Amino acid sequence: MKCRRSKSPGNHFLSLIIITILVMLPVVVMAASKFESVKIGELGPDGKLIAKTVFAPETKAFVIIAELQDVKIGTKVTADMVYFAPEGPIKPLTTSEVAKQGGGVTTTFQFSKPSKGWPKGNYKIVITLSTGETQEVAFKVE
Repeated sequence: MKCRRSKSPGNHFLSLIIITILVMLPVVVMAASKFESVKIGELGPDGKLIAKTVFAPETKAFVIIAELQDVKIGTKVTADMVYFAPEGPIKPLTTSEVAKQGGGVTTTFQFSKPSKGWPKGNYKIVITLSTGETQEVAFKVE
């Protein structure tokens, strides 16, 4: 039995490209940062978060804990707090941190009470990653 050799060099070139792609695929495909959870509340006497979505005007600080997965070192995590005043949303208060480690990351943000207390009404926290992912949490002050 005789083996026939292809006269077309394109077949070998195409095979080489496919093999190269298959070898490189695990390196190219990387998990994107994602949210595990976002919780809002206030700190209890023991320093642990008491999760809630309704606060009093005297609340010392709103505490937000964002648990993230597959974060790359250097990813910026931003928290914007928006207050929906009767005349419309007010420019958000913003704070941010940069991930100093990769993988699973927990980031904590605090917004401290203004001198006259928190205005009553509806609020939301928007957590944004520099990679584009966002997560929102709505809450109230009554």
